[in-house]
Amino acid sequence: MSRPKIFLRDPWDDVTNIDSGWGNRLITWLAACILNKSMGNNHIIKVLPEEFPELTLINFPNTEYTTLYEINKKTTPIVDIEVEEWIKNDKIKLNNQLSYTNAFTYGNTLDLVEAFFNPNTDAFGSMKIKNKIIHEKIKATVQGRTGIHIRRGNGVYLDHHDILSIPRGYMKYYTVCPKCDPDYTFIRDQIYFDIIDDLIKKDKNAKFFIGIDVDENAIEYYKTKYPGRIKTCKDIVKENKKVLNDAKFLDPRLQLKDMGYDLIDFFSLSYTETIIHSPPSSWSYMASHIGGHPQTFAKSEMTSGRVHNEYNNLNYANHNKNEYKLQFISRDNII
Repeated sequence: MSRPKIFLRDPWDDVTNIDSGWGNRLITWLAACILNKSMGNNHIIKVLPEEFPELTLINFPNTEYTTLYEINKKTTPIVDIEVEEWIKNDKIKLNNQLSYTNAFTYGNTLDLVEAFFNPNTDAFGSMKIKNKIIHEKIKATVQGRTGIHIRRGNGVYLDHHDILSIPRGYMKYYTVCPKCDPDYTFIRDQIYFDIIDDLIKKDKNAKFFIGIDVDENAIEYYKTKYPGRIKTCKDIVKENKKVLNDAKFLDPRLQLKDMGYDLIDFFSLSYTETIIHSPPSSWSYMASHIGGHPQTFAKSEMTSGRVHNEYNNLNYANHNKNEYKLQFISRDNII
């Protein structure tokens, strides 16, 4: 008798090169793992290739590809009202003999994960790059480094004040987006510089890996400011070029031509010693879980620290159009 299934669907059905939604899709996969655990880990998680193309390169425990035909067979949808009831009663109630599919919103997916996630029994620790040599090479390359995730690309609210805080020669890497969600703020350089400076004071040999969602040349001046201390994804690729080429790891996969590169960026961040997160990005939070960092999903890392405080200030400034950001315009950009 075949095992029952959890058919996991991408809530947005929008996996593209501009923004693959990798962090958000990992959260939905974690939700599926939580549901499976509540039923005694009796189910196989099934996903579509176009919604989880990363399965070709990454080992997702207990997860296999499927087809729309198989999904459309007799399955029971899990809807929002059920998830909300589970959270209210602190108990998931499902029949472990039935096959299910997620038909609830991403908001309730987040709430489900926050309510039932257990870092001690979570499946993320066993999610790895399938190629063991590449897995070990990346871990060795970033070992002992502090990871910093800087989100400044797709979906981030940028106005002219944000752009003017960047050194003049690097403004070309950014696009003003005043119509983007003001909750997704542009954290200025000085916040990261202060964090890096403090870590260097504590450890004169401190080194860093920076993951960023725009062209990495946009932060080349970080390497100039901190010579010999900072690596980005292109450095990891360059240092491991032969093994990556031999495995064809960087070749386009399905609709994602940059998938291999993005996964190196993600796992490099996850394998660092600790991570400076980028609120409110799911990318860095999921990287911390896969890397086995001792943090819960209760967003404790979002509730204190300079990045969080700056995020709150910027969030208020973006919504209320106050003058907070004027003080951070670079002198070089004042004509």
